[in-house]
Amino acid sequence: MIVGLTGGTGTGKTSVARVFYENGFEVIDYDKITREIYIKGSSCLNELAENFGKEILTPDGDLNRKKLGSIVFASKEKLEILNNIVYKYILAHTKEKIEEAADKKLLLDAPTLFEAGLDGECDYIVGVIADKEKRLERICQRDGLNKEDALNRINSQKNDEFYIENCDFLIKNNGSEEMLFYEAQKIIRSICK
Repeated sequence: MIVGLTGGTGTGKTSVARVFYENGFEVIDYDKITREIYIKGSSCLNELAENFGKEILTPDGDLNRKKLGSIVFASKEKLEILNNIVYKYILAHTKEKIEEAADKKLLLDAPTLFEAGLDGECDYIVGVIADKEKRLERICQRDGLNKEDALNRINSQKNDEFYIENCDFLIKNNGSEEMLFYEAQKIIRSICK
């Protein structure tokens, strides 16, 4: 069984993924895969530098995520270029991980599950949404961003209506962590029947 977990930044997906993990799911973490494809000297990183310039690299040749983020989250066109480059690497890498974990209960923790074409790999899709103000507060605190940069990130992503229409299960995370855990547990019980 493969469950996709998706939603915008600052909605609480990491906490939901932890509940799935605690309930016997192996978690394939999209952010971890992204870090793996961004390693110094990788084909993906070289292609990004060709398209966005060497200034997205640190002096050591690693990705300067903050610099790349400031470029792509301010422009829909540049974000689309980034996505077109990155998603093919993510899809290939994720499919390898799925094959390695055959016959296990898997959770694909992927904020851009649909954009990367990973939704087709899933038996169920769980979306996590939250009010914009809550998300802003969480992102600024977690990532040390100012409100404008955090808002650019939120506005560059799909809106709540998209997740409401395209996910099999939905968690609205505006309350306590206990409530979030309860909602996640309820979904796990439902899909594991």
